[in-house]
Amino acid sequence: MGILGSVASAGTWALLAYLQSLANLPRFNLTPGWRWFFLVLFGLDLLVSVLWARQTLRQNMPDSQQLVTTGPYAILRHPMYAAILWNGTGLVAFGSGLWLVLFGVIPLHILWTWLVAFEERKLLDRYGMEYQAYANATGQFFPYLSTLKTLFQSGPNSGDLD
Repeated sequence: MGILGSVASAGTWALLAYLQSLANLPRFNLTPGWRWFFLVLFGLDLLVSVLWARQTLRQNMPDSQQLVTTGPYAILRHPMYAAILWNGTGLVAFGSGLWLVLFGVIPLHILWTWLVAFEERKLLDRYGMEYQAYANATGQFFPYLSTLKTLFQSGPNSGDLD
């Protein structure tokens, strides 16, 4: 799903950039300092999110029969995909200054939801009701407020965000 989603995202960003130029829509104006600030912010968040998710998966590899629900997976079902979706869009939008690309996160979110459906069916088949309960309590690409509230109330030593 990651490669397909990345290609679909890049294609969507390119299409939106083309549509913006075709419609001759204005770009948003940022000073170079603000542009770099946003590029570094989205770039670092993308890097940290992907590394944290990969590290969490690696830590759970010896027991790959168990559903991973710790680390970023305590917040989102697909943290690496969410990082590409949200931060990738931010990087492209702020790097290019294109409004249409920035707002393109909405159709991209819908597209990624559709693309990840196959993967979610496999997880449901493999883990059954455990995955269903996890899916009901955890957002796909954007955290549920109830999940965040529970995690913050349980404190930093709860073990959910290892």
